[in-house]
Amino acid sequence: MFPRAIELNSQTIKVKKYYENTDTSYQSWGNNNAYAMHYGYYDSKVQNHIDSLVEINQQISRTAKLKKGSKILDAGCGVGASSFWLARQFSCKVTGISIADHQVRKAKSTAKREGLQKLTEFQVQDFNQLSFPDNSFDVVWAQESYCHSENMTLTIKEANRVLKVGGLLIVADCFLVNNFIPSWQKMYLNFWMNGWAIPKLETAGSFYKTLTKNNFRVERKRDITSNIIPSSQEIYSRAIENQKEKRNHIQVQHTNSCIYQKKCLDLNLWKYLIFISKKLP
Repeated sequence: MFPRAIELNSQTIKVKKYYENTDTSYQSWGNNNAYAMHYGYYDSKVQNHIDSLVEINQQISRTAKLKKGSKILDAGCGVGASSFWLARQFSCKVTGISIADHQVRKAKSTAKREGLQKLTEFQVQDFNQLSFPDNSFDVVWAQESYCHSENMTLTIKEANRVLKVGGLLIVADCFLVNNFIPSWQKMYLNFWMNGWAIPKLETAGSFYKTLTKNNFRVERKRDITSNIIPSSQEIYSRAIENQKEKRNHIQVQHTNSCIYQKKCLDLNLWKYLIFISKKLP
């Protein structure tokens, strides 16, 4: 089966360009070829950056009660870090998709090098227009990817379509605390979101309603904001250090976003949530 041609709109083009121009920055966030591209999870046992990037995968999968042998769609896989982790931990088949060609190429290269070609595959696809047949997957894993959606209803409907009945939609991402935000704080939010190619953020309430209106039952919702604060600080600190480097416009915006995500977190404008939802018959 070959992916159908992607119809790029202004948002997908923006996301694609964003990841193309910030790849070097994300490479320095991890410590290997399949570098993680997400916040890390800290607790009393996990106190260093690299371990935190792995631990958040552990926390998400435990919250979801993932089963071995599941067929998983990693919707927004980056260069495959979480896909490889899932394949190793659960002996499952993982299909990773990304809108960015260079990420898919890197993921395929790593899979070959690590001997994970039988458990993983990677394709250039948009999670809003998937080529997979109905009822293809046991799990859709969306780790800090759905924040790039400009039409969450469409995104959730497409996840529902490719999931089997009883399948799980796992979303770990940033959510607005509420919609009542003073104008100066909205300016901070816009600085952050624009630089990370985020069109808007959902509140937990609006996201919950979108799920339930589209044939999902929310099984669990977990707030891990306190656990990602050190990771947010790490992003901020690195951005401050690199602020004076010569970069293009997209890279400058990205660096500024790394600063403002922490400012917005300090103002309690957003929180980090894990949603586990089941597809109903």
